[in-house]
Amino acid sequence: ELARFSQTSLRAHYSVFAYIRRACSVCQSISRWFCDVDGFRDLQRATGLLVSGLTALSLFERVRYPGADMDLYVLADHWSPVMEYMIQSGYQPILQSVPQTDDLVSEKSQKWDLCEYRRYEWGTRDAMAYTLPGIKTVVDLVDGVGRKVQVVFVIYNPLDVILGFHSTVVMNFISHSGAFSLFPFSTFVLRRSIVFGFTGTSDQRDEVFEKYGSRGW
Repeated sequence: ELARFSQTSLRAHYSVFAYIRRACSVCQSISRWFCDVDGFRDLQRATGLLVSGLTALSLFERVRYPGADMDLYVLADHWSPVMEYMIQSGYQPILQSVPQTDDLVSEKSQKWDLCEYRRYEWGTRDAMAYTLPGIKTVVDLVDGVGRKVQVVFVIYNPLDVILGFHSTVVMNFISHSGAFSLFPFSTFVLRRSIVFGFTGTSDQRDEVFEKYGSRGW
């Protein structure tokens, strides 16, 4: 609708352009989780990290989803700089999401330092949303005010994992250079999500359908 309205006149075009710059600001979306937006964008540029999930969807929808976390996808080779940035930004891992051993987690401390991160051995997590191939491990993090970030470390390419999502409604992502929706017409005009080969159980499928069906798809 905005695109069609912008074509009615030159004045409408500039008005829509100005509105889109304000309402669909990538930096504003990132600032909800990170104060150092420029540092996060530099991290994306250096590592190829992609933002997907509800964060990318809400950017195109121009809405905020209460209680949503931020989903990051990055090559596993970039584990160190990504985790270092997360720690410097005030995030700490939710320890239940990663393997716990006496060497890594002491009973006296619920926080990891960088040395413990470097000693971390890759594991796998049996999580509902991550039955996809190509994922090395998933780390959940939370900061002091309760904001949650989920970092998905992948084996080959972050975009390869996003292309394997259950349906087109979540095939949107934010890179260092911009925001992209792979199926904009069906997602935001028709309000339909095309379902691909779902790898989870029937209960997991129903939960996903309910999650996005309740939001209008």
